[in-house]
Amino acid sequence: MVQIKTMKNPLVTDKDKDAFCFRSKCSQTLTEKQLAKEMAAYNSSFTEADNIGILNILNTVVVKYLTKGYSVELPFGSIRPNVTGTCSSIQDSFSLGHGNNQVNIVFSLSEEKKKKVDSKLEYEQ
Repeated sequence: MVQIKTMKNPLVTDKDKDAFCFRSKCSQTLTEKQLAKEMAAYNSSFTEADNIGILNILNTVVVKYLTKGYSVELPFGSIRPNVTGTCSSIQDSFSLGHGNNQVNIVFSLSEEKKKKVDSKLEYEQ
């Protein structure tokens, strides 16, 4: 379940603006092993061990292509590497670990799946 807190936003000084913001955290985690077990219970012929193997293959293939700079489409969204950082000159190049240059991974849920999550999300405030 998503647990939501309402907090004062210290960055807002204008009294005509919304002075509070929401922060959230998930109270539970579905582990990889639990995911494989759930998948096995989904009326298929794949066993939990089969599903663990499938997830290991998925992990290997996704990471392989992320390291090549690909955006990887999954049945429920896409995942891609994204670089951020700053430099002092147009001639400077990106250098991982130098200054604030870093690689992040961005995940985008498909629009269809996002609508489903939005309509059924379990949360408490």
